[in-house]
Amino acid sequence: MLNTNLKHQALWLPLIVALFLVNFQPEAAYASPFLQTSSTAEQTEIYSDGETLVWTGYKAGDTNHKDPDIYGLKLKTGQEFLIAGGPAAQGHPEVSGNFVIWVDYTSPMTIRGKDLESGQEFVVVPPKQNLVGSAHLSGTRVHWLVVQGNNYSVMGRDISPLGEPFVVLPQVFVAQYNALLNFSVVGQHVVWQTINSYSRDIDCRLYIQKIGTTEYKKLANTPIPAACTISWTGSGNTLIYADLQAIPLTIYDLESEKVLHQFKDQFTGTRAIAFKEPYLFWKTTAYPSPTIMGYDLATDSLFEAVSTERIRNFDFSGGLVYGGERLFWLEKKDQDQNGPITLASIPLSEALPTAARSAPTNSDPTSYYFRESKHYLKDRFKDYWDHNGGLAVFGFPFTEQLMETNPDDSKNYTVQYLERQRFEYHPENAGTLYEILLGLLGKAEANHLGLTTTAPFAPVNATRVSTDCTFFAAVGHSLCGKFYAYWRSHGLEFGDSGVSTREALALFGYPISESYLDPVSGLTIQYFERSRFEYHPENAGTPYEVLLGRLAINTLTARGWLQE
Repeated sequence: MLNTNLKHQALWLPLIVALFLVNFQPEAAYASPFLQTSSTAEQTEIYSDGETLVWTGYKAGDTNHKDPDIYGLKLKTGQEFLIAGGPAAQGHPEVSGNFVIWVDYTSPMTIRGKDLESGQEFVVVPPKQNLVGSAHLSGTRVHWLVVQGNNYSVMGRDISPLGEPFVVLPQVFVAQYNALLNFSVVGQHVVWQTINSYSRDIDCRLYIQKIGTTEYKKLANTPIPAACTISWTGSGNTLIYADLQAIPLTIYDLESEKVLHQFKDQFTGTRAIAFKEPYLFWKTTAYPSPTIMGYDLATDSLFEAVSTERIRNFDFSGGLVYGGERLFWLEKKDQDQNGPITLASIPLSEALPTAARSAPTNSDPTSYYFRESKHYLKDRFKDYWDHNGGLAVFGFPFTEQLMETNPDDSKNYTVQYLERQRFEYHPENAGTLYEILLGLLGKAEANHLGLTTTAPFAPVNATRVSTDCTFFAAVGHSLCGKFYAYWRSHGLEFGDSGVSTREALALFGYPISESYLDPVSGLTIQYFERSRFEYHPENAGTPYEVLLGRLAINTLTARGWLQE
């Protein structure tokens, strides 16, 4: 199992007995994601503002869904409470701060609201207003849709304090023979969806129009038989939309009218989307492995947030909400697809790539499981770790595999973070020594900490370099003493005799600073493109006199993915 290549053998021997990997005994599986509510046996139409979760709920025995009520849950305290009960047919709740709105479908339809602080209920839109669909709450403003003949208009009303209704968009474009299915207001834009069921194929379209202008724009259409299921959400100038078959998940900037990112091939079948910066989550119905995917906009990282194994009975039509550092979704309570739908939830920490994974129940020669960090190394990454220094050089894995955009070439790669490094799989280099590359984490950390303008990072004059050092003209930096000895004795395994310069460069890169006393740690350190050397005098005379900084751990911590 362990590679004892002579280049790394001296480092491995003290560690083999003390540390290693797996005995294949199953650990406790993830806790059930179902969120038990005391008031309702079935939940649907979930929504959250990050502080309060609201939903439409049905009590036990109401299998025909004749008596829906509106409920809320304070996410910090777990306090559950009734918002609107009684015999009325009501649903589609939304919450923002102290205010909740919902639709009373009792004919004629009414939009109602409630101040959660005072308990005061009020009417937002009275009956007989030609309402269409549901209303939407943004801050303390409610938007809704009305129709007069073939003309649709978007109306608005402030509810704190309660003001008079006003026209937001006097006319929403709907093509001839089309019907308007749904709408919302995202930032300063109205977004709406239409359908033409008279055409040979059902034609579903998505439009936007900035409030205060007369120009509209068609964003997407999906002429797919029997499919008109565009989902969207957004905040500020960011709109995210997709559908089950034809429209890839798209991140769109409303102000510049440009597509920022599309997930074209990896994950299809988007039905529900949740967005609160920096995280985007969506349900993918891709057969045979439906999952909930996650994307970190700040770092351009794509990952599996909730695996197929954790979603026991996927409800394709159910909602998805991210708020209060938790992810909420709806599942079938059992395998009966006609059975009740109920709420499931996990904390954000269990949805990120750093979330602990359960140990395997059977031995798998293609992977290692590390109990110390509760993560796997698999396939090519496992083999690379084995043959190039393993634990002493790279440390334990602290994420699973994910997709990231490399800032140096703007291309997407499969990556994995360990303690000291980021592995990158480069398929364009398949079959070569560079199929797996290491991230430039030393360079990235130095930039992040603002170190590159400090004196140790300034290039030095070769003539001033001591004779017991080596000078790298390509970068204008020197490498001396114990740091140089360490650099010369460690490298990737390319099959060269001893440790060649190219092997050391592939592992550490060029120095990008001189060695200097770090005022934070009190250690003598030196930065390289891919690493940071640390001199530990307390380990003098041992293989641990020079240690590598935990750069990948620092990266994950700075992102908010890991708390140590």
